[in-house]
Amino acid sequence: MLFQLSRIGLLIGLSSLVLSGCGLFAKKAEDKLNALPEFQEEFQLRKVWSANIGSGLGKKYDKITPVISGDQLYVSDVNGNVMAFNRVTGAKTWLNKLSLPVTGGVSVGYGLVLVGTSDGEVLALNQETGEVVWRNRVSSEVLSKPTIQTDVVIVQTLDDKLFAFDTQTGEKRWVHGNTVPALTLRGTSSPVVNSENVVIAGFSSGKLTGLNANNGVVRWEQRIAIPSGRSDIERIADIDGKLLMTDDMIYATSFKGTVVAMSSSTGRMRWQRDIASYVGAGAVEGYVFIADSGGKLWALDESTSASLWKQEGLHGRKLTSPVPYKSFVAVGDYEGYLHLVSQTDGRFVSRLKVGGNGFRVEPVVIDDMIYVYSNNGKLVALQVN
Repeated sequence: MLFQLSRIGLLIGLSSLVLSGCGLFAKKAEDKLNALPEFQEEFQLRKVWSANIGSGLGKKYDKITPVISGDQLYVSDVNGNVMAFNRVTGAKTWLNKLSLPVTGGVSVGYGLVLVGTSDGEVLALNQETGEVVWRNRVSSEVLSKPTIQTDVVIVQTLDDKLFAFDTQTGEKRWVHGNTVPALTLRGTSSPVVNSENVVIAGFSSGKLTGLNANNGVVRWEQRIAIPSGRSDIERIADIDGKLLMTDDMIYATSFKGTVVAMSSSTGRMRWQRDIASYVGAGAVEGYVFIADSGGKLWALDESTSASLWKQEGLHGRKLTSPVPYKSFVAVGDYEGYLHLVSQTDGRFVSRLKVGGNGFRVEPVVIDDMIYVYSNNGKLVALQVN
């Protein structure tokens, strides 16, 4: 986690002045790194195939998550090597060496693969061939996945703007802007779109906003975290974690210390818990899973937010967003371990050291396969024996 400074709407990359948020808060005694707990392994993770993805995620806390569509997996590194693989065999389908600083993506839909760059560009590639179909500019860095909804592509930028582009032509349709605080985390959540064509986006002000996907008109706005404190650091209230939508409900987390469940159509709050997270939530029927800022895993009742269990054995290990996998919860840590815990009681059931330099992006799950992408570019497909 990195902090990013902004002044008068201009975002300044702090090459020498950037503060490492994770390192800063790890100085607290309560955030001391836990040794990995011993446990009786109940299942074994087996590698099916692996590939090296160029330079991986780099060193600036960029998050480029692989995505699966059909039998293909799409991924990029920070130098713009965008690739497609057969997700079952690992055979490479295509490679496009864009030679661009990709920092946001990957998204797939309607025949396109989308990525964003630190130079403020959005590129749409042909899903079958990898060739560039269109490209357009935005106002600043793109650090999250573009979102595709039928005829519009929604892109969120580091300066808290939303851009909508025509899916087929790349023509700009509308722009929605917000005021950026003096100090924010380096990152943005990815917008999501519900079945009523409402785009939901989280901003560094601590607000969630629902907009009409066709014209950008605001449908509702809800503040889930209130900036407070004397210093800019104390006032950070970013919503940078993954926004999770199930049916009409959306689950969001904030760095300030809030997890909420609310209606994606109306913005009406269903429940709220005081748990800080900058990576977002995972969910399966009956459960919402949270990795908090200190590295503890929580399972909450999806209806009431009551705590069902808490796993403290990974405290301080800078966890990814948790992802349901079979009857487990999968989560990666900063040392490159993939952990599986039981969904019902949070006990450890399996662990495997997979990636060098650790994980920033969450595992990707489909059917009985789980895919992990490490910071140094190692992509691995796994199954449970």
